[in-house]
Amino acid sequence: NPVSRLIAVAADVRVQPFIVGSVLFNLAFAGLQSNFPVYSDVRFGFGPQQNALIFAFIGLIAVIVQGFLIRKLVARFGEARLAIAGLTLMAIGFIAIGLATASWMLFPAIGIVALGSGMVTPSLTSLVSQSVLATEQGTTLGGVQAFTSLTMVFGPLLAGMLFDLIAPSAPYLIGSALLVGALRVVLGATSGIGKAAALEIARRGARLILVARDPGRAASVGAEIAERTGNRPEVMLADLASQREIRALAEAFLASGHPLHILVNNAGLLMTRR
Repeated sequence: NPVSRLIAVAADVRVQPFIVGSVLFNLAFAGLQSNFPVYSDVRFGFGPQQNALIFAFIGLIAVIVQGFLIRKLVARFGEARLAIAGLTLMAIGFIAIGLATASWMLFPAIGIVALGSGMVTPSLTSLVSQSVLATEQGTTLGGVQAFTSLTMVFGPLLAGMLFDLIAPSAPYLIGSALLVGALRVVLGATSGIGKAAALEIARRGARLILVARDPGRAASVGAEIAERTGNRPEVMLADLASQREIRALAEAFLASGHPLHILVNNAGLLMTRR
């Protein structure tokens, strides 16, 4: 039953953040693909030739990024960082399109969107495939593709409604909000990847300790994990950007006398040379 398989993929906590992120990303991008010719015509009088040039520009950047740069970028930064950077670039580009006051402004804005899209699409696909067993990759990626196909239907409808009912720039300003939402679900120690990992570990019956900076958010996530798995995690507070707090956390954990079998680090700090 294809419907039950799709529901099973959507319910898999290992890939839920990536599915939600992919849906939000593709809703925004599909809206741009269908609505941009109308938007550019209404705002700046673009005809078929100018729009063809814009979409050729998008395609060229996609070829450069996905055909030549993506392997080097993945090797250096990893898929997760590329997905985050790409979604951030796209959100900025969407805002720039919506707020453009001259036609020339569309080219750098579209360039930013195309660059971000070229980074996000392969990165999210890779993150999904890495999150499941090799025997599950075909079914999971097929389910993700099915959700993507649905966004190709609803994205243009949403963009058209926003364009007609609110303003010509609405699909891009609200599209940027969708992209920020996608960024939000892929990030975070108490959401996104970290939350999905915590749910899976708790579901397997392990003793789980959440380390978070925000006590309110940690308590909320702990309650949700307990409700969904029947396994209530403990909470330890620390700001992982502070070496002092990391040392205090380590000392407190060692003092508890409990063994550490698995450490999932979903936070990091890049220190550049000075």
